[in-house]
Amino acid sequence: MILPLPEGFERHPLRVRRGTVEAIRHPAAAGRDRGETVVMVPGHFGSKEDFRLVMPLLSAVGYDCWAYDYTDQFSATGLDSYNDYTLDLLAADLVELVGERRVHYLGHCMGGLVARRAVLERPELARSLALVSCGPHMHGLRHRAMWVGLDEMLAGSGLMGMWPVVQRLLPEGDELAAGFWRSKLETMNHAYVQGTADSMRTAPDLTGELAASGVPVLVLYGSRDRRLWSHEIYHEMAVRLGAAEAVLQGAAHSPVMERPEATAMTLLNLLESAQEVCR
Repeated sequence: MILPLPEGFERHPLRVRRGTVEAIRHPAAAGRDRGETVVMVPGHFGSKEDFRLVMPLLSAVGYDCWAYDYTDQFSATGLDSYNDYTLDLLAADLVELVGERRVHYLGHCMGGLVARRAVLERPELARSLALVSCGPHMHGLRHRAMWVGLDEMLAGSGLMGMWPVVQRLLPEGDELAAGFWRSKLETMNHAYVQGTADSMRTAPDLTGELAASGVPVLVLYGSRDRRLWSHEIYHEMAVRLGAAEAVLQGAAHSPVMERPEATAMTLLNLLESAQEVCR
C-alpha cells in the first residue's frame, strides 16, 4: 500500500552500494529556494511518510526537504542478514546518499541515532542536527524490558504484534494512516527489525563526540513523551551538547505527526541560527 501524498511531493527510488532506498522529496517553493537541504530519518518502526506534514511547511519557506526509508527496510528480497542492519551501516548508507551536499539532518528516535553517526562521519557536511524524541543511548532498565518484549514478540506473534503499539503513535481517527501502517508491518523486512534492535541495545553514548563536533543541535520532544527517555534525560543530554531544547506541549513520542506546525516552527529556529554558524 502506498500512502497518498499531497501535491508537490516526488517519489524517488535510489540506489546505494548495499541496496535500494525509497525516498520522498518536497522541493523548495518556487522563487524561495535557499539552496539548503533538510534530510529526515525515521524511527525504528517509522517510515519516510511520517514527515509528510512537516516537509511542505519547511519547503514553503525555501528548504529542499527529503525523507528516507532505510536500505531495503520494506523489501523481502533485499539485505537478509541481521548484521546488515547495524546503526553504523545505516549511517554509512545515509552518508552515501547525501554525497557532498551540506545538509541539515532531522532524526526521529532511532533515526536520531543514525543521523548522529552520519554527522560524526562527515561533520563538515552537517549544517545542523535535530534530535526528535531521541535520547543518548538505550541501555536503561526500561530499554532492557523493551528489548526482551520485542524478542518475545518476534519469536511469537511476529511483526504484527507491534500493531497495538503503532496504533497508539498514529493520529486518532486517521484510517488511511492506519491501513498504510498495517500494510507496512506486513511487508517490513524481519532482518531489519531484529538487526537494528540488536545494534541499538549495545550502541554507545556518543553525546561527547557530537558536542565536540561543533555542529548546531536541537533536542526536541513532546510534553507527554516519557516512553523511552524521561524529560530529565533529554534535558541532561541537551546540556551536555550545549544544544537548544524544545518541549512541544501536547505531543507525545511523534511530534512530527502530532504537532507538525509547532515542530516546523521550532525547526526553523534551528535552521536559521545554523545559517549564521555555518557561514
